[in-house]
Amino acid sequence: MDLDKVLLSFIVLMACILFARYLNNKAVKKLSAEKKVELIDLFSSGRMLALFFPLALMVLLYGSMKFNVIPEPYNLYIYFGLIVIYAGVRNYEMHKKLKDNDFEKGFRKEILISSAIRMLGILVAFAILLMF
Repeated sequence: MDLDKVLLSFIVLMACILFARYLNNKAVKKLSAEKKVELIDLFSSGRMLALFFPLALMVLLYGSMKFNVIPEPYNLYIYFGLIVIYAGVRNYEMHKKLKDNDFEKGFRKEILISSAIRMLGILVAFAILLMF
């Protein structure tokens, strides 16, 4: 795999993640102090567990590439497909929690936009790795 493509895809992904985080923080600043505490309580318990699945996938991808279990680029298709599905499920669960706990529609919309930008970064990084 060409290191220039890897670097470019990493830069695009990180730029999208940083921009999404900026939007996320901007939305959170608009919340009242009580809603900020509620937000932290809602999502603090699952943060460590949320990292387990992507990290496990990375280990499996590395093993697949190292031992040529699944030929390239199919291993990348599978990896990014699973990451996109995982991110979609996590975003759906997040939106449902926010709605169930009466966070205002404008806040939920801003958080969804932030999540969509993160997803776009993943998809563009994937496209760079596979198509250019």
